[in-house]
Amino acid sequence: MEKGARSREVVFPEGTWLEDDGSEVVGPVVLEIEVPLERLPYYRLQPNT
Repeated sequence: MEKGARSREVVFPEGTWLEDDGSEVVGPVVLEIEVPLERLPYYRLQPNT
């Protein structure tokens, strides 16, 4: 972790991940995620349908 950082590289394993704002990420993928001080982003793995 770097002091003052506003983004973070996140590795998403295989699957569909739902972000707290409703957007989806389909893995496997590596993304640079913006992390504002006002909000803590989180992701949930969606069950296979």
